[in-house]
This record gives sequence, C-alpha cells and structure tokens, in this order.
Amino acid sequence: DNEVETFGNFPFLSRPLPFPEPAGPSVHQPNETLTQRLHESEAMEEPEIQTEVANAEREVGKTVVSYDASTQSMKDKVTALALTFVLTGAFYLLMVIFFYCLYASIVHGSLVAATALGLLILSCYYPKRHYRWQQCIDHPVWKTMCQYFSFRVVRVGEAEEYQYGPYLCAEYPHGIFPLGFMLSATALRQIFPEKDGSIPQVDGAVASILFRIPIIRQLTGWFAGGPATRRNLTHVLHKEKRSVGLMAGGIAEIFLTSRSDEMIYLKNRKGFIKLALQLGTPLVPIYYFGNTQLFDFVAGNAFSRLSRKFKLSMVLFYGRFFLPIPYQHPITMVVGRPIPVPHVDHPSPALVDQLHSRFMNELQKLYDDHKALVGWEHKPLIIT
Repeated sequence: DNEVETFGNFPFLSRPLPFPEPAGPSVHQPNETLTQRLHESEAMEEPEIQTEVANAEREVGKTVVSYDASTQSMKDKVTALALTFVLTGAFYLLMVIFFYCLYASIVHGSLVAATALGLLILSCYYPKRHYRWQQCIDHPVWKTMCQYFSFRVVRVGEAEEYQYGPYLCAEYPHGIFPLGFMLSATALRQIFPEKDGSIPQVDGAVASILFRIPIIRQLTGWFAGGPATRRNLTHVLHKEKRSVGLMAGGIAEIFLTSRSDEMIYLKNRKGFIKLALQLGTPLVPIYYFGNTQLFDFVAGNAFSRLSRKFKLSMVLFYGRFFLPIPYQHPITMVVGRPIPVPHVDHPSPALVDQLHSRFMNELQKLYDDHKALVGWEHKPLIIT
C-alpha cells in the first residue's frame, strides 16, 4: 500500500563493518556469523529516541498565510470553480474524451479524433523528465483557489527552525483529493523561509500512476512532483538535498475518509519512518483541517482491491451539484516543529517503533492543539 515500503536497502547507505576483519583462516567464516556480529554491534550503537512529545503544553502556532473567501469577487469565484472542476474531475473528463475519440476514429474514421487520441496517449509518456515551473506555481490563478477555500497556513515553530533542511514532511490526511497538499505549493516561501530570501526547494511525492495520466502528469511535474518511491525519495533528500512532502496515508487512507469522523491511516505506516532514520532526515508533521470535508464518495471492497492493485484511487466521488466539484469548505494547514532524527544506516525494528511512536504523538498533539481553530473541539482524531 505504501510505495515507500516496497524497496530494499541501497548500497550507498551501507557502511563499513564496525570491527576489524579477522586474519588467517577465520576470514572465511560463515556469512551468518558476520551478519550476527554486525547486528549486535549496531544494536549497541543505536541511540534512544524519546517517544513522548517535546512540549506537553498546548501550543498554538502563528498564522503565516491567510485567505478570506468572503471578499472574493464573483469573477474569481467562477475561475476557482472551473479550475477545481478541471483538476478534481480530470479523470472523468479524460475518460469521456478518450472514449469519444476512440469511437469517432473507429466508427466514423475521423482523422482529427485519431490524431487527438494519439496525442493523448503520447502525453502519458512525455516529457520524460519533469522540471519545476515556478512561474506556473506563482500564477495568480492558483490564488483564486486559495481564496475560494479560505486557505490558511499555521506554523508552530519560528522561521529559523525550518532553515536546516532537508526535511521529510509527513502530511495528513489524504482525503479523496489532497487539495490542501496542492495549495501548499503556493505558500512555500512562508512555510520554509530561506535565509537569503530564495524560493524553498520542496518536492512533492505522489503515486507513480499519476505520471501515466495526461495533463495530471504535466501539472504534477510543473509543481515539482515525483513518484513516492524509496528510490526517488532517497535521491531527492540525500543527493539533491531538497525537502519532500509526502501524503503518508496513501491509498489506504482514502477509504477511511468521512465527513463526520476524522480518521487517518498511520499505525502500520513505518516505511517513511525507517527512511528518515537511514538518511538522518528530520520529520515535519503536517495536518490539513478540512481536507476530508471536500467530497462524498461511493466505494466498496471491490473498489478498495482495485485501488490497491493499480495504486490509484478508484472511487466514485462527488461534491457540489453531484459533480466532481469540491464543497467550499475552509482548509487550514498546520505545520508542526521539525522532529530531530538520528542517522542510523540499519535501524532496528525497536528504533523504528520508537520514532514512529514519537511521530504519532506529535501529530496527535498538533491536531488537539489546533482543532479549536476550526471549531472541531468535540471531534477526536482516530488513528488506525
């Protein structure tokens, strides 16, 4: 379910044996003995991780970005509606276009339809490389969406605490469509301010299948998105030294989405925790209040099985006017303090569990400290 967990260790993450090689015939001792000695040596070196939150007192962050839908003009409101319909309903629209072009080219022999169909298929594979298009991210049209959803960013820590990246931002909840995750790309300067005033380099990690969907492939690339695989995350964090945002709940969490209960999938999500330890990358917990309130959906076990198999959410969802247009609900993004993570090339399951417990506690506290901001005082966070 979690692509981060499907890849093994990589050679460059390994380190020399912490003990000298024996001389003479014993050099050819069984591999099992070497492995056992290596694990015992590393177990002795592993640090202890505090599982409790660093500050038990209630701590409400500062608002660094705020939009107000009540002041939006009708023109901008219509623009935002049209744009969200294209984005969230892209799969439906593309299916209609695909089958229409297929029908017209086969039944009516339309050259125009055949050409459009060919271009549609080619766009699933090109361009081969993806580049951040900052002019696209900064375009005012995205601000109309931020204002339509009264998008707000609340940051707990001071600006200086977010200038020692790269960070692995584990973000919750996914919802039917992670709209808050997308809108956050327009506020990176305020969330992770650089000392020299430059644009923060934060990549998004998304399901690999999205790079086989026309338009979504191109738009994801322009927003600095990449596949949520261990290989890509390791490359971006370790080689490129850029931060990464990851919707860690993944496809499994989509089927927990409810407008009445706030549920996330985290208890069995440990792949990103292990990766953070192997790279020594600090974790930043992020929560989107309102991300689960945008759509209703119809799904069952069959949809769940298909989604897991193809690693793509296959649900029938709807919003306003029973169309794939999200309900106009405010979205509040709360950014927690970075959690320091030690660098351990081969962390033991016990160490992974310690950091996992610490992250769960920090995310729970982040939710509890800020739920009053959105009027959810009596809505608990259910972690499954």
